[in-house]
Amino acid sequence: MRQNKFCDTACTYSITEVDISLYKWFIDNFYESHWTLDGLPSGLNSTGIYSDIDVGQYVNKSKVIYSTGIPIGKKIYQYEEDTYKYYIYNHFTFNVKINQEKLADNFTIVGFDIIPISLGLRNDDNTTYCYNEPNYILNFIRGKQQLDIPQTIHFTYDIIFEVCLIK
Repeated sequence: MRQNKFCDTACTYSITEVDISLYKWFIDNFYESHWTLDGLPSGLNSTGIYSDIDVGQYVNKSKVIYSTGIPIGKKIYQYEEDTYKYYIYNHFTFNVKINQEKLADNFTIVGFDIIPISLGLRNDDNTTYCYNEPNYILNFIRGKQQLDIPQTIHFTYDIIFEVCLIK
């Protein structure tokens, strides 16, 4: 416990044309997933969602927004094609805040937030762009998992423990 992990695989899922239509509908209608840890609701860390990475430039605008849930994915308008491209969030970074008691091995989880990211597949070996490294910027600028054709989607996650003073 309390070991940081990077790019662990949660599962893989093969999507069909029907799944793609459903996911696009979920994204269009702002569907969200709800996450809890030790009875605490998650916060949405906006680093991966509301920064300018979609136009090819990373701007660090990290802040935690406590909302009703984590979006399923996002759509990005393509001016050249006058259409939208849809992306599913398939990588999640869990930032777990803990308060460790002095002179003991006990700790209490006092909060957590999630950074959802869309990570595409590398062409060379059909694995995600997620590497076993704690470098968020690289995950943001790598390819995204587009919802366009039936394919296998890899779902991965990071867990980062942060000691804080909150009790």
